Amino acid sequence: LVGRHLAAMSGSLDMEGRLTWGYAAEFFAACLVQAFMLVNVGCTYLLLRWRNRANPKVPGVSPLKPYVNGGLVSVIIPAYNEARKIESVLKSLDSTIGSPDRVEILVVDAGGSDGTMAIAERVAGAMPHLDIRTNISARGGRGPTLIAGAEAARGDVLLFLHGDTTLPDCFDAMVRTELSDEKVLATAFSFHVDRDEMTKPIAGLSMMEFTVNIRSRFFELPFGDQAMAITKQRYDALGGFPNEPIMEDFELVQRLRRCGAAGSGYIKTLPAGAACSARR
Repeated sequence: LVGRHLAAMSGSLDMEGRLTWGYAAEFFAACLVQAFMLVNVGCTYLLLRWRNRANPKVPGVSPLKPYVNGGLVSVIIPAYNEARKIESVLKSLDSTIGSPDRVEILVVDAGGSDGTMAIAERVAGAMPHLDIRTNISARGGRGPTLIAGAEAARGDVLLFLHGDTTLPDCFDAMVRTELSDEKVLATAFSFHVDRDEMTKPIAGLSMMEFTVNIRSRFFELPFGDQAMAITKQRYDALGGFPNEPIMEDFELVQRLRRCGAAGSGYIKTLPAGAACSARR
């Protein structure tokens, strides 16, 4: 009975609600993997704070200045073969932005061959009340794409959004308010998987969401699919994203964590969730 209850919570039931041995095995394997990762992240986080506790200067990082609430938020979306999702993501932004006159959206062309940018341009033309720019491009992976978007952004807050992720209502007001706290170096939304697209249950999904949010909230290790936001000044002071095709978010977060360990503040995970596609 306990196993069936845990499996139901974690997506280890088939479409008729029956517990299957295959799903149960996947569920317990997922639990073991997530537990191991959480312990590993926790230990490295404690070690990071211990190593940096007496070193207030992080190499390669300029002084981080406070943010005054009220500026423009630049939402930067790297777009690579996102034809299936980009329209719904842009329309979702239209309904969740709290102050449209204080938000710009940059859809950055990362290449691809499925017509993503043509769809983005069409949607932008149908929503003239939003400032949507589609004339920026880069090649070489997500790192160079995000760098190009940050360089073109006019806002003093940068929010990096994956092309298959939706944000909560009034997300722009949330990040402005939180970043105005001088101890908050950057923000990320809680991790959530959009279950509307799922055609079959995924074993351990709820457990994964739980452990990811523990990792993010207590060990300050959010990933890019949590829509990280940071002021432009702090982004530049940290050196921005590395020019790498993948794992670009991890390197920026590591610099933020070192700054936090040295006493500059912390990365705050907000209670509201960003919903990413179940295809991941």
